[in-house]
Amino acid sequence: MNRRLFILTIFCCILLVACSEKYTFTGTVVSKKQLNENGHIMLVIKNINSSELKNKSIDELIDLASIDNNGMNFYIDKKTYEQVEVGKKVEVIYSGPAQESLPPKVSAKKVKIIDE
Repeated sequence: MNRRLFILTIFCCILLVACSEKYTFTGTVVSKKQLNENGHIMLVIKNINSSELKNKSIDELIDLASIDNNGMNFYIDKKTYEQVEVGKKVEVIYSGPAQESLPPKVSAKKVKIIDE
């Protein structure tokens, strides 16, 4: 009985650690949108330059973000939505799982604006 309890405890600890893993995504905010009164989303792309950002439509940006995990949509709170600006580089901390879409969608735990 004690052995089973020990194994169950170890299994639960491993599961807890695996589910609480945090990830970081760094890139440029290319769009942000208010979904409803409390819901906001921003699209962040890793590899994009300022001329691409200015000259591409939102559909082209989404296509660019969908290639090789180059971009992600992040659900953000109102305060973050008001602080971030399109064109700014950010570091986003999130934990999975992401929604299966292109580009993926996931809730941001923390957004840090990177000064350049």
